[in-house]
Amino acid sequence: MLGDTDDVTWVVIDCHVKRWWPDRDFLTFWSDRERPVVDIALSAGNHRWEIPLKPDETPADYPTSAELWPLLKALGVSEDDVEIHQHAFYQHHVRMADTFRRGRVFLAGDAAHLMPPWAGAGMQTGMRDAHDLGWKLARVLKGELPESWLDTYEAERRPNAAFYTGLAVGLGRVIKQEASEEERAAMNAVPENTVTPFEPPLTAPPVLAGGWIRGETGDASVIGRMVPQPVAGDTAGRMARLDEHLGHHFVLLGDDVDPATLLSAEEKAGWDALGAHYRAVRPKTSYTQGPYELVDLDEVVLPWMRRYGARVIAVRPDRFVAAADTHGLAVPAL
Repeated sequence: MLGDTDDVTWVVIDCHVKRWWPDRDFLTFWSDRERPVVDIALSAGNHRWEIPLKPDETPADYPTSAELWPLLKALGVSEDDVEIHQHAFYQHHVRMADTFRRGRVFLAGDAAHLMPPWAGAGMQTGMRDAHDLGWKLARVLKGELPESWLDTYEAERRPNAAFYTGLAVGLGRVIKQEASEEERAAMNAVPENTVTPFEPPLTAPPVLAGGWIRGETGDASVIGRMVPQPVAGDTAGRMARLDEHLGHHFVLLGDDVDPATLLSAEEKAGWDALGAHYRAVRPKTSYTQGPYELVDLDEVVLPWMRRYGARVIAVRPDRFVAAADTHGLAVPAL
């Protein structure tokens, strides 16, 4: 696990909620040089605080819950509000395994990468690891894909984990009041003259920077992006999220055209070998022309494709765009 571990020890205090208090449902970061605090409303009537120990303190200073009350009362929380359930100590890590795969063993989540809690992105990053690895493993074990597909797992997940780790470190510097004015300005800067509308990095959809994709990635490219998730209709008028219509398949979507008609024989054979489905997406002002077409009811999918100049996109089972007619529709190489 290459990287660093912060020398500050934190206490995590898990509590059962006894009564509601104002703004209890807001995830709150208490910004302070001496005692920055992570204040989290959890499910099922639980609440958590993460509080750093001072340099002259050790875990031995907090042997029972009784010693924790001064920390909570400094935040305005008393025995009337919560019951302390348990507490534990840990340190913040910024570490990543030198490899995510060794033969038949794969690392995911905290086993592969450790980040501080400031972006709240650790579990989400682990879930994305599991999803990326899961759909590929399932197909390899069924004999639908060659084992070489599993080599794309690390290529796709390592850059994403590194991105969110860096984001967490940067936010932590702001919350701990360590970031310079220049750093804060850079974090708040909104790029200009971009093709892709700006979304804050913490809430923007993840993108692939490498792996099983074909073509250049970047602001003006659809490659590596997640397809939107609006409500779409089928030829019988059934309305559902796009995911439900696409199923667990490789799918080629065409902008008001049957995507199969724009493929060469070699390209079609490559996608057929992966069991791909072909779907024309029609505007809601048009008639469908075949039994497997979709209608862009929310008027989201077609404008999104046109933003990037793509008439056909190839969507993976995990909804990332692997290829588009803008870069050639041959099956991406492993």
